[in-house]
Amino acid sequence: MQNLVNPIELYLIRLAPSSRRSMLSYLWVFAEFLGYQRPEHYIINGSDGSATYKYPPIEWANVTVTDVTRYLDHLRSTNKTRNHERRHQKSSNSKKKYKREPTTIKLHLVAIKNAINMATRNTGIDPQFRASKDLKEDIGQLKVTLPKNKRKVAIVDDDSFELLLDVNDPGTAAGSRNRAILYVMRYCGLRVEEVTNLMFPGSLAFEDRTLTVDGKGSKQRQVPMNEDTEVVICDWLELHRGELTGPLFTRVRKGDTLVKDPMTDSLSGLTPSGVDHIISQSSKKAGLGTINTHDFRRTFATQLFAKGTDPFTVCELMGHGNVETAMVYDMRDDKRKFDAIDSQ
Repeated sequence: MQNLVNPIELYLIRLAPSSRRSMLSYLWVFAEFLGYQRPEHYIINGSDGSATYKYPPIEWANVTVTDVTRYLDHLRSTNKTRNHERRHQKSSNSKKKYKREPTTIKLHLVAIKNAINMATRNTGIDPQFRASKDLKEDIGQLKVTLPKNKRKVAIVDDDSFELLLDVNDPGTAAGSRNRAILYVMRYCGLRVEEVTNLMFPGSLAFEDRTLTVDGKGSKQRQVPMNEDTEVVICDWLELHRGELTGPLFTRVRKGDTLVKDPMTDSLSGLTPSGVDHIISQSSKKAGLGTINTHDFRRTFATQLFAKGTDPFTVCELMGHGNVETAMVYDMRDDKRKFDAIDSQ
């Protein structure tokens, strides 16, 4: 007998742990707005480092687009209390209030949209948590506009990455391809030229979960894929691209038709400028200002350094000739000193 689940669980298990916690928090805030009782602890950390999650029991059949619109207005018009002050609010008469950033409000909407997308599935979903396709379409029309940002060296953090994914529909060929590119760039740290040089099936080793990357100076290296990256690549291959030999990331026409070379009938691959355009358009649609392809490479290196990875391993994964070059990509600032103190 098939186990039927809450669609929120199906949505969240595909996210990185930090994103999972953030999105679960947002969905519990929404559930509380709808009248559900939020537990004091909805993330229970085990002694072995594991975590158990309690998911909001939202019955989407009873939710309307008006509910979500009212919720977004509520987020805009009310203040929030910072976590550390909330813990001490009983002993403090003065509570500082903070306006929610537009990016945070947009992420609340992203969480709701993705949960509803899962809730429209016909299989595996507990009937009490299912949503109609009409609700999915209505909620899909809602938007949160973000202010334009000035260009700065960017780290593509978890929130920004979720916004980039949200503007690329996995149900379309272009959206599925773009999501796979985003994962490869953020979690494998490839140069844009290396992304366009990836071939199917030659560059993929699913049994080892690695990519064979043709880097600078005709040097090859093996780069591991995390599980999420493997999943989105498989989705792109199985649902849209197919298994024809050729470039992994191909050009796609409007209407989801893959572009082929008229002379050879082989698949036509993306160029570096094509990938640049995809990243630029995605960041613009997501309201994130200008993010470029190299920002993903900086993010990859910075996250490795933040986790304590030794510089020589970072150098090897990035395909650099010396450690000093890899160190330049470490974008951490003095904030890490305060984070280290706060984490004690």
